[in-house]
Amino acid sequence: MKKPAIENWYIFALGSFLFAHMVDFMIIMPLGPTFITNLLIDSQQFSWLVSSYTLTAAISGVFGLLWMDRFDRKKALLVVVCCFSLATALCGLANSYHMLLIARMATGIFGGLINAQCLTIISELVPFERRGFAMGKMMMAFSLGSIVGIPSGLMLANTFGWRAPFMAIALFGVLMIILAWYILPPIDAHLKAVPEAINWAEIREIIAEPSHVSCFLFMAALMFSQFCVVPFIGTVLVQNLGVDQAHLPWVYLLGGSATAITGPIIGKLADTYSKPLLFKICALLVMIPIAAITTIQQASLFLILLITTAFFIFMSGRMSPAMALISAQVDARQRGRFLGFNAAVQQAAAGLGSAVAGALVVLGSDGRMHHFSWVGGIAIASGLLSILLVNKLKLSIVPKIEEKKSLEKIA
Repeated sequence: MKKPAIENWYIFALGSFLFAHMVDFMIIMPLGPTFITNLLIDSQQFSWLVSSYTLTAAISGVFGLLWMDRFDRKKALLVVVCCFSLATALCGLANSYHMLLIARMATGIFGGLINAQCLTIISELVPFERRGFAMGKMMMAFSLGSIVGIPSGLMLANTFGWRAPFMAIALFGVLMIILAWYILPPIDAHLKAVPEAINWAEIREIIAEPSHVSCFLFMAALMFSQFCVVPFIGTVLVQNLGVDQAHLPWVYLLGGSATAITGPIIGKLADTYSKPLLFKICALLVMIPIAAITTIQQASLFLILLITTAFFIFMSGRMSPAMALISAQVDARQRGRFLGFNAAVQQAAAGLGSAVAGALVVLGSDGRMHHFSWVGGIAIASGLLSILLVNKLKLSIVPKIEEKKSLEKIA
């Protein structure tokens, strides 16, 4: 089936919102050493700056299920991004740790809805047989966030102070709202099938479905393993391995550049061969750099960049086949609520992973972060659990499509 050219514009528009969401969420992590020094906070308080965003995002995601399918998805997304941009600007205006924490919680409330809305819209606009590739291209927003967003944000922070990145993200969000208004079509076909009143009973029905439970557990294990490690990478590189803070942008620049190349390739391979197989390969390979990052005591900058780049490649590589599989769990009528709750599970698991890591990692009197190897062990165990759980996914639509594709190839 030939891909319509307009799909690239849809991916660009939605990817721009994911880019802003990703940079807003991630910029706090490499700024960890700055916050610890300037705000005089410990590792536990820093972990709450990270997890507060994801936990409030999880809560808003659940309550968003009650109204997500009541409106045109395009209009709902643009309203959410508008509120998100305002909350991000408040982060840049905060003048204390507690004010910043509250602002991060407000940002999380709206940021948590962006991911689910974007995934729902791309699932509506792109058919399943091209969805893995579309997801891979859209997930490039996260790579571009590492290539452009995080390094640029760190440069702004080094030049103008830590408030500057937040103000820049807020401005970018406003500009993308204007652009998306003209690019995205109305997305309201689901309104004909969804009853006007959406209640908790329907949400309980989605949550209680056995195949959905397997999906949620799978995503929780996946995100928990990732966010045990990610929030503290920048801080550990600076505090433990002696990496100059001016070199931190290279970690994200190289890692993002690599995933920008490998992400679409992995997505295409997942469409051509097997999504579960590609997920398992990436999930196993990412354990190697996780073990290295969390245990090495001394290494050259070249080796550090090699390890972190491999970490980004395989960590990102897991997500394209995983999200393509998850998007096929339900039909269009329930997709918004299902992906909304799945996004809430993602955010909650990410927040829990960050909180657990923050409780374990200790900033010693020697200035080093201790017990990070414990975090690595937990992350690997959770990653192994996600590999087991992917076999539990019960997808009714996938076998039919894969069977059809196989017959077409034979013919």
